[in-house]
Formats: sequence, structure tokens, C-alpha cells
Amino acid sequence: ASVQDGWMEGQGRALDKDQLAWAGDHLVGTFPDDLPYPHLAPTPEGGLFIEWIESHWRISAEIALPSHRCEVQTVNTRTGAVTDADLNLDDNGDWVALYACVRNHLVLPA
Repeated sequence: ASVQDGWMEGQGRALDKDQLAWAGDHLVGTFPDDLPYPHLAPTPEGGLFIEWIESHWRISAEIALPSHRCEVQTVNTRTGAVTDADLNLDDNGDWVALYACVRNHLVLPA
């Protein structure tokens, strides 16, 4: 099934198929073997929301399409500590930075 305009209570833009393919290609092509798979969802603006939830951490990345700008936020639900970062996912180094952020906050099995 595809996401159509108005998918969210009459609001919400459909995802552009070419942009979704770009995101999928990058996620599949760069995703590290040691990280858990994230939850994925469309955003009302036609972008992509990615989230990892582990223990007391919530790490979210919202990718704006077609700009490929990515707002990353980490939240520690125990302490309330929040960090934010802005990435440009046209730069492959920023995909590495996104995954490093996830890796640094999640408790991964040895």
C-alpha cells in the first residue's frame, strides 16, 4: 500500500516515490550490521521519520524530502537529557554520524 495525499486525517503529503527510493537505497546501502532496525513512518510533510527505542533512550531522525536534511534528537527518558543535531544526508559522512549517534546511545549486545 502507498501513502496518498491526505493520509493523516485529511492532511499529510504523499511520499515522493523517487525520494523514498533514495532514502531506501541509502538506508539499505549504509546500514550497519550491529544496530537494531528502527521503526519507520512517513511525516505529514512528506518526509521520513526513523526511530530507535531502547531501554531509556529514544533516538529519532526526521528526514526532509527532497532536501535530505535530517534532524536528529536523542532523549534520555530517565534524566530528560536531550541532544539535537542537524545533518545533510547527501553527505555520506552524515549517514555515518547518524549511525554513530545511535550506537553511542543504545546498549548493544556484545
